[in-house]
Amino acid sequence: MGVSYESDTLRVLFVCTGNTCRSPMAAAYFKKLCDERGVTHILVDSAGISTNSKDSVNEKARAVLAENGLVPLRLKSAILNQRHMRMAGLILTMTGQQHELLVSRFPFAEKRCRPLMATLHRRGSDVFDPYGGSLDDYRRCLDMMKPALEALLDRLL
Repeated sequence: MGVSYESDTLRVLFVCTGNTCRSPMAAAYFKKLCDERGVTHILVDSAGISTNSKDSVNEKARAVLAENGLVPLRLKSAILNQRHMRMAGLILTMTGQQHELLVSRFPFAEKRCRPLMATLHRRGSDVFDPYGGSLDDYRRCLDMMKPALEALLDRLL
C-alpha cells in the first residue's frame, strides 16, 4: 500500500504527544492558511502519539486559537495509528524525538515524515510543549509555529 494521495489530494498530518495542544493548533492554523489561499487539494488533520480518545483539546489552546479567529478541527484527541501514517502524504512532528519515534514505528513513512521546524531549516529546533503552562506559553507556541506553517504552505504550492 503506502499510497499517500487520492487523485490530487495531499493529506498533511500534524503529530505531537497528546494531540491536545501543539498539533491541534498547528492543524487549525495551517487549515486557515489553506482556506485563505483557496487551497482545496490539501486535507489537514492531527493526531497524538500517546493520548486517550477521551482527552480533548486543551482549554488554553482553544482560547489562543479563538484569539486568532480559529477553532480546532476536532475537539477530541485522535490516537495516531497506522491508517493515519499510510494516508498522510506529509507528516510533521513537533520534535525531533517524535520524528525518530515515528520513523522507528512506521519505517514505510520515513520519506514523508519530518519535524515541523525543519521547514525553516532549524534542524534540532523543537516546538516547545506549552502543556501545563500559562496562556502566554500557548500564545508563544503558536507564534513559534506560524512562520514554519506559512513556509510549508508556500513550498507545497
